[in-house]
Amino acid sequence: MEIIKKASINIAEMEPSQFLKLEKDLSDDPGINELTMDEKGPHLQITYNLGKITLKEIVDRIENSGIHLRRSLWNRWKRSWQYYMEQNERENLNTPTAPCCSNPDNILHKTG
Repeated sequence: MEIIKKASINIAEMEPSQFLKLEKDLSDDPGINELTMDEKGPHLQITYNLGKITLKEIVDRIENSGIHLRRSLWNRWKRSWQYYMEQNERENLNTPTAPCCSNPDNILHKTG
């Protein structure tokens, strides 16, 4: 299944050569559609397919390449929230039936 997501990852600092290496490394991954660097932030803009790769996996690869992310409370909280939301989205996609709240007939006809 193809679920296209966009994310902005705030980084502490990054040399242009580090970005080129990261871009080359990530371009081999079929789940990553686009990677750009915005120098104003600085931050990375990433477009990816959630069906193939998660933001957590992308962030881990970025950190493993030697690029440091901003570690403020806000940035850490934001990433954690994004990881949580993606986990829920992927779990809901893999559920054989819709959650109970969208199917009230199953709720009303239960006995027990």
